[in-house]
Amino acid sequence: HQAAFAAAPAIMMAMRQAWTKTMKTLFPERWGRTELNRLSWAVALVTLAKWTWDDEAASQTRKWFQEAPTLLGTPQARTLEAAEMEQWNSAYVPKEQQLVWKQPEKKDPEAWYK
Repeated sequence: HQAAFAAAPAIMMAMRQAWTKTMKTLFPERWGRTELNRLSWAVALVTLAKWTWDDEAASQTRKWFQEAPTLLGTPQARTLEAAEMEQWNSAYVPKEQQLVWKQPEKKDPEAWYK
């Protein structure tokens, strides 16, 4: 047992040196408070964007994107209902003032020479 206790300080010293070397490699001394503050803001913004993206992709009622977001490929657009289009139109122009397209009357193609 004495040999194990004698080696313990050497092991602890080696672990401390390895930890110090790892921390100096990951976070150099030139990284001050400002750089770490910027890094934390970047991590927070990336996390927020990921949460928003996941929520919008899974949601049926979208708040930020008109379509379900996709990174690659065709957007997953939803169909627009006629009632929804009428509601949008009435928000811009009252129903009475809206222009309405009417199909022209069908004429007899042979009537031009009669």
